[in-house]
Amino acid sequence: MPGLKERLLRDVYVAPPGSYKGAAWAETYTGEDSPIGRDMIAINDRKFIESGAGPRYREKMIAFESLHRLKDKAPAMHKDLFETAMKDPKYRQWARESYEWEKENRGETRPFAKWHRVSRFDQVVSGYIFAGDPDIPSMKNWKREDLPIGRQLRSKLEKLRHQFDDKGR
Repeated sequence: MPGLKERLLRDVYVAPPGSYKGAAWAETYTGEDSPIGRDMIAINDRKFIESGAGPRYREKMIAFESLHRLKDKAPAMHKDLFETAMKDPKYRQWARESYEWEKENRGETRPFAKWHRVSRFDQVVSGYIFAGDPDIPSMKNWKREDLPIGRQLRSKLEKLRHQFDDKGR
């Protein structure tokens, strides 16, 4: 049976290097949001290169972005993580503070619940797995041990990290 990372990357289209010109570091398009009618990962190579990304940034960012597909490819795992996060007071406070920052600084307009489910939660899961990665500029300052999350959520994220297979990082 293929590992978690392989299942998340199965059947996803990865846009060719240099083809994505958006403002974000990377995007994962799923369902009706996809311009090609199937799941697609796009990496802003220019932004990574200009920010001094390491040599393996692209392969790592493809894996990073694939975690957006966890809800579809491993729904029970995603549901358990999500429910654990929503019961975690430290995590909820961090999520609320992040949402307020996004509204004030980036003009976020979605309601909290939608923003959290579509954007933030997946970002935290990916951030936990790739925290401190020297090839990914946006992850260099993330430290797993400093994330404001409770013991139960941390334990489940750590288990996911090992299932995801972080060898070679």
